[in-house]
Formats: sequence, structure tokens, C-alpha cells
Amino acid sequence: AVLFIVRRFVIGTLLFFLAVLGYSQADEVPVSIKPLTAMKRWAIVIGASEYKTLGELRYAANDAKAFANALIEDFGFAESSVIQLIDEEGTSPTSANVLAALDNALKSPLLNKGDLFVLYFSGHGIGTPKGDFLVPTDVPLERVEQESIPVKTVIGKFVAAGLKNVLVISDACRAGEKNTFGKELEQLSKQANIGVMLGCQPGSRSYEWDRQRHGYSTHYLLQALKKTELRQEGTGALWASEIGKFVREEVQNATARTQDIPQVP
Repeated sequence: AVLFIVRRFVIGTLLFFLAVLGYSQADEVPVSIKPLTAMKRWAIVIGASEYKTLGELRYAANDAKAFANALIEDFGFAESSVIQLIDEEGTSPTSANVLAALDNALKSPLLNKGDLFVLYFSGHGIGTPKGDFLVPTDVPLERVEQESIPVKTVIGKFVAAGLKNVLVISDACRAGEKNTFGKELEQLSKQANIGVMLGCQPGSRSYEWDRQRHGYSTHYLLQALKKTELRQEGTGALWASEIGKFVREEVQNATARTQDIPQVP
């Protein structure tokens, strides 16, 4: 998970404090805080639902559309700077499309190293002995390591671009101890000083919620982004430590009532 400040209704610059925070330990405090000024805001939002061989995800596209709308409508992201690769929205989240979108965004002459860059992924994530992989819709299970998007490649591109203000949010559906997706992402992000937020702990289960038509984690993330009571009094700042606590508690409580094994972000 990640600690960051978001100022709502800000014109011009947006102040962010980023620090890796281990949400798996309920009382852990941030190990470091680094102030950064984001001159502009960019995002790539991926929603992968229509898998051909991996099992369709009913609400990943809904998750991504809702998150993209929140960035644009509530946090001042320009529509042109929010790249959406979402099933049902025209540009499919295939491996080629995702990597091309990331490369094009990072090569933009308008992108400055101090800008805020958000990467959001809702879809299947798989961890293997070769690392963590974001799985696009066109990749068969037996070709995950050959054709999916290695997390190390994504983090490496951010590092090579010299970006100082990056947040990765992965609400990846996976199940069971054999799938350790998230472990490498957390490790690499700490090494690169990149903020990361996971929908559930590595090796645990992430669920979709029929009643809300979202994944549990994204449902409560969207709620948290709109909660004025989570904002800092006097400044209007929204700390991700508060978001993380809210999401973790609400997801745990909700899945404890509806699932055999609770989901823990």
C-alpha cells in the first residue's frame, strides 16, 4: 500500500507525500516520507475483464471506468492525460496496447520528472518463480510468463524515465497461496521509491462483489476518495494512510460477512 496526500480543488500544482506503508501490519507507520510537487497529473487506467482462457472478471472494467472518472471529476486530471485501456471502451487491454501506451506516455515531451503518474490495473495478476505478471486479456494461462507484462519491466520503465512521483494501484484477482502476485511488486517498488497499493496481500484471495458490481477493494477505494471526513482539517488534504486504513477495515469486515476467507488489502 502507499501513503500520499491529495489536495482536492487545487489549481496549478498538486502536493504529494509518498511513502511505502505495509498495510499487512495494522499498526505499522511509514518508514519514510518524501515531499514532491506534481506539476501535472498523468494516469494509465487498465480494466481487463474479457479473458479468453483465464476466466472472465465481471467487474474489472467497471472498476477501471469508475477510477478514471474519479481522477478526472474529483482530482483535476485532464481527460487527455488519463489513458484508458478498458474492455467495452474501445481500446482492449492487450499486452501490446498496454506496453505501447506506457512507452508513449513516458516518452511524451510534456512529461516532467516531477509530475504525478498513476498506474491503475484491475484484472488478473499472477506470481510465478520468475516474478509477478500483470495478465492482459489476450494471454493464455500456459503463456503467462512469455506473453504477460512483467512487473519488473513496468517498474524499470518508470525508473528509466526518472519519474519521482509514481503510484501503482493493483486490484488484481488471484487466489490461493500458490499465487504470490504482489510480493515482487512490493519489493521492487520499495527499491525504486515508488508508491504501491495492492487489493489484497500476496498469496491471498481477491473477490468481486455482485451487489456493488465492483471488486471489494476498488469499491471501498472509490468510497474513500469521496469521504470528506477522511480529509485533514484545515487543509483539505487526503492522506493515503487514512485511505488505506479505511479500505483495509471495510474490505475485511465486508468479506468476513460474505466470504469463507476474508480479503485483506
